[in-house]
Amino acid sequence: MEKWKWISLILCAYGFFKEFRPSEPFVTEYLIEYKNFTKSTVVHVAYPIATYSYLATLPIVFLITDYLRYKAIIVLEAVAFVLTYTLLIWGHGLTTLKVVEVLYGLACSTEVAYYTYIYAKVHRDQYKKVTSYTYTAILIGNFVAAIFSQAFVSAKWMNYHELHYLTLVSLTAALAISVFLPGVEKSIYFYRNINSELTSNIDTGDDKATRNHAEEDTTYGQRISRAYATLWSDFRNSYSNPHIIKWSVWWAIASAGFVQVVNYVQPLYETIYSYKTGEIYNAGVDAVHTILSAVMALAVGHVSWPWNKWGESLLLVTSLLQGLLLILMSQTGSIVAAYVCYIAFRTLYQVMITVASSEVAQGISDDSHGLIFGLNRFISLVLQSVLTFVLTDENGLSLDLRPQFLVYDGSTRIKTVGTKLVQIVNDEMNLNLPDDEEIRMKIILLFSQMHPSTVTLNFGVTIVLLCMPTLKGENINEITPRGQDVTPSSVELFGMSFQHKSDKKKVVYDAKGSPHIPEGTALKITLYGNIPPGAWLKLTTHKSCHLQNDTFAVVKVHSDTTGKMGVVKLTLPALYRGYEMKVYFCMGPTADQLTLQGEHVTGEVVPWLTINIIRSKVPDWVFWILIAFLLILSGLFSGLNLGVLSLDRMDLKIMINTGTPRERDHAKKIRPVRSHGNLLLCSLVFSNVLVNSTLTLLMDNLTDGFTAVIGSTFAIVIVGEIIPQAVCSRHGLMVAGYTMAVTKLFMIITFPLAFPLSKLLDQFLSEEIGAGFTRERLKELVKAVKDEHLLEKEEMVFIISALDLKQKTVKQIMRRIPDVFTLPIETILDFNTMLKIENQGYSRIPIYDGELTNVIALLNVKQLIMVDYKDEMRLRDLVDVEYFKDNLFCVFENTRLDFMFRKFREGNRGHMAFVDRVNDEGPGDPFYERIGVVTMEDVLEELLQQDIMDESDG
Repeated sequence: MEKWKWISLILCAYGFFKEFRPSEPFVTEYLIEYKNFTKSTVVHVAYPIATYSYLATLPIVFLITDYLRYKAIIVLEAVAFVLTYTLLIWGHGLTTLKVVEVLYGLACSTEVAYYTYIYAKVHRDQYKKVTSYTYTAILIGNFVAAIFSQAFVSAKWMNYHELHYLTLVSLTAALAISVFLPGVEKSIYFYRNINSELTSNIDTGDDKATRNHAEEDTTYGQRISRAYATLWSDFRNSYSNPHIIKWSVWWAIASAGFVQVVNYVQPLYETIYSYKTGEIYNAGVDAVHTILSAVMALAVGHVSWPWNKWGESLLLVTSLLQGLLLILMSQTGSIVAAYVCYIAFRTLYQVMITVASSEVAQGISDDSHGLIFGLNRFISLVLQSVLTFVLTDENGLSLDLRPQFLVYDGSTRIKTVGTKLVQIVNDEMNLNLPDDEEIRMKIILLFSQMHPSTVTLNFGVTIVLLCMPTLKGENINEITPRGQDVTPSSVELFGMSFQHKSDKKKVVYDAKGSPHIPEGTALKITLYGNIPPGAWLKLTTHKSCHLQNDTFAVVKVHSDTTGKMGVVKLTLPALYRGYEMKVYFCMGPTADQLTLQGEHVTGEVVPWLTINIIRSKVPDWVFWILIAFLLILSGLFSGLNLGVLSLDRMDLKIMINTGTPRERDHAKKIRPVRSHGNLLLCSLVFSNVLVNSTLTLLMDNLTDGFTAVIGSTFAIVIVGEIIPQAVCSRHGLMVAGYTMAVTKLFMIITFPLAFPLSKLLDQFLSEEIGAGFTRERLKELVKAVKDEHLLEKEEMVFIISALDLKQKTVKQIMRRIPDVFTLPIETILDFNTMLKIENQGYSRIPIYDGELTNVIALLNVKQLIMVDYKDEMRLRDLVDVEYFKDNLFCVFENTRLDFMFRKFREGNRGHMAFVDRVNDEGPGDPFYERIGVVTMEDVLEELLQQDIMDESDG
């Protein structure tokens, strides 16, 4: 594989796992619902910190990126992400949330190393392709994460909190992958090659860009001085190119507006269609726009387009389209329309940002990539920070989400922007603030007068105005769940959160913020408020704290040293009638001095300081039965994976022909399925994973996390793996035969996933070959069977000899001519000759002429019956030599015995053959030489490995 392809592969893998963050589309809802932060705290306090952290760390990260040569900063990015989500999962409190945002800003700032690494390791000719591939990998990571996220949330398989665990696992994988990135030997500024010639882009025509160093600096100060000189030279040379300036300005402004839209689009969704009143599809929208962006970005990498000629016009059209989409998005009352506008907006941005990045990269020197992209990012971040501080931050305007605004035109010159912006700021500093609506109109009109090339930023600011809520008199430093504002007293409850050993998804909040929890749930309740040590808590079904019959729990609160938080543990009672019961909280310094918490002057109790106990929709015993059923299926799939796949198609064919009636029936059922080995493998593995994952989730619903992990591990290992594999390794045919209907059912269910994967396996690994038996393996198998006393020794010998028959030749068993009884052609058949023939006992006698090896005929002793020895007939007169010229059975010395056995068995040419060889020894031409004789008896003796005794042997 080429070096740039290998680097692209690692970068794509890292980018995929880094962007696989399924919890991100619901992070706002997670912070509000699970961490008990108010929306104002999240939007106006927490989110701006990430932007400021990004801005503060980016310049430092840029310099140390070059000093540490890229890879270390990429690893730092992965570490920052892992720490961010670790604290987000297990951390509590506003301080922890601020730390999370600081780490997230650091992770975003280190992202510059990921992109500049490309241009430090890849040749210029591959810039656009590699940029396209990495962007596509990032978008695919976003797409897969969004699909998983939306599917799990919609199906209620996971809540927002559990999605963060998937995110953490993916980021940990990205951290591991980052370690395998090839190191960069030389950086641009601090570790450059002194003797190398560094030139800027030839388009600049700047001859001063060539820098040749005659000798290497020896001091650290000289290295730093040279680094800053190089920075200034690269900055001057790069930004002297109008093409680079145009694309860089668009890149920076468009990114600022885009990031603002992305950061605050979730609050806009909630304004249009509250997540408390219906199901949200943020992740589904992310999935759609991500796959569209991935396709478009990949296409850009392979499309040739005259950007120098049409680039500015395309930027203008794209920006106008994005602005129109944001106007529609901000004005619509339909969540579907808002989703569609957002998808189109992000797709357009991803296409153009890919083009802009590659155009900037091609227009600058290799040494300038880090500087230019870092500076563009910094400019974008400065603009974004200004927008955040002025429009979003609690110290700024804190504008509402959905104002009415005017349709504007862009005829006024851009220089009026500064004057009007200063006027608005001065108005606020002098506390002569007009109505909120007027402020929003001024800013919208202000940005509407900018040049069309900055129209993307204009609409980015507009959507921020539409997305930002107004804070008026709210204490953002106090974490008060559900926004309750209370006056402290000696013992007073402000809010609470729940932890419980059973299903984490059992606590569900209604539109008013009141928790609904199933009966019998074991809870650990964390109480927030003025809770001094020694305080008591009483749960009652009536608003009065003095009725004993309605009380089911009186417990002492374990308070912390600050007196602001306490913890109690209790179990909710079972419902004896009805389907719901409301529970109220009474608290006091002692068990006898209790007051109702959350009571208004109207006599109503705030809903977030009550608990609605509801009847479980499905009894726990149903889940336990389902878990047992899933364990059986898990064991079945695990056992079949071993038992069925170990049955070779040859074994099944043998069983069909030779097995017992039951074995034949099972083998006939299994063979059609077993013929699709890769499809069966994929189906069984997918089914096993599906069953095990569902089983773990169900156990997590019924027990606490630790018990679910330990219990599911032991259950799956023992019941789902060890026992079924032990059984199926011995009785795999029977188990597979009886459960073939279940196997076929799950093959149908998993077919959409298993079939494509099985085809890939067929393509790359070829179809399953099956077990084959060579002659040597068959012989060893026969010997092994004999050792088990299933064959007699003679049977084993016969089988092995038959297997060897094809490997032996006539040369190994023939009788050489000198050892054979022969007669010369001139022999006189007198009494002595006839007596000699009788004493030999042979039925056929070779006849030679001259030399012993020149056998010319074959005498059948039966021909001598009518011959009288007294006539002294010559042998030549008796034997038809002419006949045997064409009918003498001759074979070569390398002829195999299986061929000889077949010919002798046919009997067409008798049961004796003469063995010839080519004699090429000596100076003359090669000639055929008859060297021996082989008979049917010789072949049979070799087959039986025993001598055959006949009359002549006696």
